[in-house]
Amino acid sequence: MRAPARADAQPAPVPAQRPLRIRDDAQALQIARELAADFARDAAVRDRERRLPWDELERFTASGLWAITVPREHGGAGVSARTLAEVIAIISAADGSLGQIPQNHYYALEVLRVGGTEAQKSFFYRRVLEGERFGNALAEIGHKDFKRRTRLHEEGGSLQVDGQKFYCTGALFAHWIPTLVVAQEGEREVTKLAFVPRRAEGVSIVDDWDGFGQRVTGSGSVRFEGVQIDPAWVVPFLASFERPTTIGPFAQLLHAAIDLGIGRGAFEATLPFVRERARPWIDAGVERASEDPLAIQLTGEVAVRLRAAEALLRRAARFVTARCEHRFFFFFSRSSSESCLSRFPSLSAALSRRRLLQFASAAATAAGAGLPAFAALKEPPGTTKVLKVGVTTGPHEQTFEVAKRVAERDYGLKIQIVPFTDYSRPNAALDAGDLDANSFQHRPFLAAQVRSRGYRIVGFGRTWIGPIAIYSRKFKSFKDLPEGASIAIPNDPSNESRVLLLLQKAGAIKLKSGIDPIAGINATPRDITENPRKFRFVEIEAAQLPRTLDDTDASAVNADYANKAGLNPARDGILVEDKEGPYACLIAVREQDKEQPWVQQLVKAYQTDEVRDFIVKTFAGGVLPAF
Repeated sequence: MRAPARADAQPAPVPAQRPLRIRDDAQALQIARELAADFARDAAVRDRERRLPWDELERFTASGLWAITVPREHGGAGVSARTLAEVIAIISAADGSLGQIPQNHYYALEVLRVGGTEAQKSFFYRRVLEGERFGNALAEIGHKDFKRRTRLHEEGGSLQVDGQKFYCTGALFAHWIPTLVVAQEGEREVTKLAFVPRRAEGVSIVDDWDGFGQRVTGSGSVRFEGVQIDPAWVVPFLASFERPTTIGPFAQLLHAAIDLGIGRGAFEATLPFVRERARPWIDAGVERASEDPLAIQLTGEVAVRLRAAEALLRRAARFVTARCEHRFFFFFSRSSSESCLSRFPSLSAALSRRRLLQFASAAATAAGAGLPAFAALKEPPGTTKVLKVGVTTGPHEQTFEVAKRVAERDYGLKIQIVPFTDYSRPNAALDAGDLDANSFQHRPFLAAQVRSRGYRIVGFGRTWIGPIAIYSRKFKSFKDLPEGASIAIPNDPSNESRVLLLLQKAGAIKLKSGIDPIAGINATPRDITENPRKFRFVEIEAAQLPRTLDDTDASAVNADYANKAGLNPARDGILVEDKEGPYACLIAVREQDKEQPWVQQLVKAYQTDEVRDFIVKTFAGGVLPAF
């Protein structure tokens, strides 16, 4: 809503420092969590007293998070849509205003990515990497015909913007204001996005926004009076919606992430209030409101809805990321190939899934080059094959960068590393022929994928293991755990079995015969045949296990969640998995390639002292060489 107009707002200061260059998705998420803990402390006070968060925004920008969608080829992290959505949700849970402010900044970057020229991308990406922020001036009020009246027109030989905008979130804090303008092109009017410098003459912002919650988003009104701009700052807008693009889904994903974050924050604030301050209904017959069955039921329902929203957001983000990576093939895409095959049974009978995807990829490549579709099915003679190796971001990507250098130096292999941010895609991409190899998984995971999805993929050389370990804040060694000690373990089949096998190897329990994680026969507490120390096992979601350490005698935590919680198995674990079991990660290739000379060369390049030393020095026991 609009509040009484305040004085014209002063422009944002020039960035005081160059922001951190975030490397990857994992670092982006870690920084977001650290900032959120800081932002949450005074969020309610800022909103209640309407204190504009200038200091917080400067720290937010300096963290590097405002540049995480800048593509890697332009110097940014190029994070996935899923990671961006989670970053926004994390910040929004701490402070809904600070989560909302950068929404249109990321949106403008997406419009630029889809519709901008290479020169425009280079210019504005560099500005963002230097710490400059984008706001927005899109909405207008005062009419009921939905027509934009802010115009871009020529005046005295230069381009000029005139008009007024409302609800311009982030404009108050911005260095550039991407503005939706109407321009006349021949017989028709077209919309464009003009990036207007905040300090340009004729730009004024009135801080007239107020509301119930999110009161400090800087969503004021912006007036443009004869503002002259450079033609290079104008990006097509309507043209980006005349064909399928990611811009609309990307914007909706950001909205959903903000709402999810605010929901998380509200839920987290509700729990201590109910436990510590709320009174039970007189007829409930309980001492505390937190013991009221109806309150427990309603709280549980909200928790389930939040988890469902998180799952839906992750799913939507996967589709947006897939589209951002240009996986469009005429009437079908790789991610929808199976549904297309089901709709065209004759095509399904004629082509295998893999062959169809290979044809689609070749056809898309050929079409982009203006060639007949079949021309791209053959590699041009005399070319050297570039091996595409898929890895997940983090240690896998870092270690493979070292292996790549060794492979190129010692074996003359040309390698392109293709990073992924989740575990669901690298095997699908390898099976479809989009990759030559991948390195991100252990053998039980690969075996399960082969069984369930029919992939023709085999594993070769071992790389490293992120050891699962048992931690305790009450006991210094595993032998000190008393009889009847409570041990929290993961509740997912793979990791639960992994912990029980670790305990069996340590002689603490004995499992029934026949447990084989590679064959998919996992152990559960019901498979324990001997438990001489009478340990009690509490099954908990893996992500929550670090939080249980104050409540249990010990907790088993896998490497990913241990690292996020500041735990190191070599330093903090009281029982640590060794590298000899089936859970070491490996390099995987298609069955048809397993006899190719480059496969063994790739494995040899990885299993060198150079890579081993890098792992030991870089990860300090959090990751162990498995060769």
